[in-house]
Amino acid sequence: MKLRLTLATLAVLVIAGGLVVLHTFEPGRYHDFYPQCLFHALTGFHCPGCGATRCLYRLLHGDLPGALHMNALLFVLLPLIAYGAAYIGWELLHHRPAPSIIVKPFWSWLLVIAVIGFCVVRNLPWWPCTLLAPY
Repeated sequence: MKLRLTLATLAVLVIAGGLVVLHTFEPGRYHDFYPQCLFHALTGFHCPGCGATRCLYRLLHGDLPGALHMNALLFVLLPLIAYGAAYIGWELLHHRPAPSIIVKPFWSWLLVIAVIGFCVVRNLPWWPCTLLAPY
């Protein structure tokens, strides 16, 4: 139990520290500090995660339209990601599976298709697809 509590506490501290750094240092202004997207650097296309750091930065500053513009997929999936983190935290602390929503494989495949579709559509050069690019 002590190891699990230590791991959960460490995870919370690391996430909180990362959010403090992200809140303090704007990704658009500190290019050397934040890692660049390797996929974008090699291909010139935006991956599904491009703009995610800037999206989180804007969310931390209460700029919802700006966050949506930087990465609409992350903006929409953030509640699901938070639920997943809470689920893992529950299991770490209580030594048993958390009460969960029954997820069928259909929804997992739908998520994979949505991520791939988002990646393709955000790289199309026509309006309104260009609105999904993070710049």
